[in-house]
Amino acid sequence: MAKGNSRIMSMVNINEQKAIKFYSEVISLYPQEIIDSLWKSKPEFLDSLKSAVYKRDNKEYGVDFSKLKIKFSKPIFDILFLNKTAIEFAKPIGQRLELNNYIYLELKESPLVNLKDEENSDLFPLSKSSLSKRRYCWGYFFINEDSKEDLYYPKEVLPIYIFQLRERLIRNHYVFSVDTDIYINFCSLFKPMKYILKVKKDKETLQEKLLYRLCTDLGLTERKTRTPFKINMPQNINEIYDKATDSLLLSNKKQYNIDSLKFYISAMENLDPSYQFLELYHALESYFYKYFYNYIKGLKELKTKKEFKQIENAKSERGMLKLVIEDISNDFPFIKEEFAKIQNFKKFCEDVINKNDIEPNNWDKDKMANLLSDIIYLIRNNVVHTKEAEKSSVSNLSESEQNTFIEINKLLLFIVQKVFDKNIRW
Repeated sequence: MAKGNSRIMSMVNINEQKAIKFYSEVISLYPQEIIDSLWKSKPEFLDSLKSAVYKRDNKEYGVDFSKLKIKFSKPIFDILFLNKTAIEFAKPIGQRLELNNYIYLELKESPLVNLKDEENSDLFPLSKSSLSKRRYCWGYFFINEDSKEDLYYPKEVLPIYIFQLRERLIRNHYVFSVDTDIYINFCSLFKPMKYILKVKKDKETLQEKLLYRLCTDLGLTERKTRTPFKINMPQNINEIYDKATDSLLLSNKKQYNIDSLKFYISAMENLDPSYQFLELYHALESYFYKYFYNYIKGLKELKTKKEFKQIENAKSERGMLKLVIEDISNDFPFIKEEFAKIQNFKKFCEDVINKNDIEPNNWDKDKMANLLSDIIYLIRNNVVHTKEAEKSSVSNLSESEQNTFIEINKLLLFIVQKVFDKNIRW
């Protein structure tokens, strides 16, 4: 017997129904020879759980399964074998979990932006401990630095990990130790979750803003295959002025920010440069109507009804894109410098979008809005309209052109962020 109160050795009153469910749905995935050798039969498995040793100092259970010794954190042991709440183990990896008024999301490192040093993040400070975590009134953000020595998840984010145990199970026998003196960590039997975000279910706006900040500050995005979605944005605007009532036929009641952030986050998730570009373009496009509305409203205040009709260029998609780009003119000097650094940029424009008058070093500030909107719009058309059979399409780029395209996307990412800064209240 252990000294003091650090260890309690007694029969544990486990929930046998839950324990059998875990054995049947998770343990049964192992090859039969591993089950027979290490886990034994269901009755023997249950007996081992009932004889678990609770180590109060470490807040964990130690369980001897024949030739296998495993330690469980108290929250994990409680969820799996003690409390009455039913649990599922077959939640697909990459699918959100909704539970008890919270949404749980697994995050991953973005292919578009390199993961930055957590310590230098503008989001919040993180320690260099093996388990870095931060609690807020809206939920919980968790980083696991893959320490094999202390691979436990805090109870605040544990459910999404438990719900995915079937898919996360490592079935190779090499994860097991048959050394009778060593307790292996339960979590080491499963593929780890490195980044988890837990947000209150009724905080959708905040959730998208948090995902945006995590993308921008840490290079993290949701581990999820997103289903395509579309924003309805009026582009073919035929009449904008009602002579009879002397009023605009436009309204400014549209919500932009949440859908805009979704496009941005989707771009951060995608490995394909073409889709990255399109999603970032859609983020800009989601503001077209707002900028066009403000432009027309300003004209009506300044010009006569006759002059009010002279806005054909602004009614086009390229024209509305230019209105958005003009709003970040203070950043044009930096954008010009970054374009000049992109290798083979001029050749890319000549070969891929058939634009031959590109020379970033010679751009002046007055021309920047036109040039940027032209480049972005022409690339957009190439991505959307070019058939696969046509050789000069972004679907048939050389390795050098792909690299140039990726650099363009990174600069477009900066442009989108600056537009967000102008429009989104954080």
